[in-house]
Amino acid sequence: MNVNIELPDWVKTHILERMAWLVFLRSSVEHRQNTAEKFRKEAEQFRSRFGSKTYHKITIGLNLFVDNSIKEFETFWRQEEWRLVSLVLERFFTYFFLFSVLISFFVFAANVR
Repeated sequence: MNVNIELPDWVKTHILERMAWLVFLRSSVEHRQNTAEKFRKEAEQFRSRFGSKTYHKITIGLNLFVDNSIKEFETFWRQEEWRLVSLVLERFFTYFFLFSVLISFFVFAANVR
């Protein structure tokens, strides 16, 4: 699977919001999303701070550095989003399995008596 693919909107809505809330991971997902947004804003502020024409060679170098950093971070963030989706799904199916085992235990225990 290519993890550089952007998450579909339904995955963000249903898995990273609703299902994450269901398996008690919503605060962790929100914290990571807020951290990513802060990094993007700081990178844009850094770029705009050195956007003047007086330091042309320095500005070109800094813009290349910032562009490269943003590109690497976006790749990292896409991988992190897919990892969060897999974590939420793993937790959901673990709870589902434990719940079904518990129900099965009580059903068989009731039949034995």
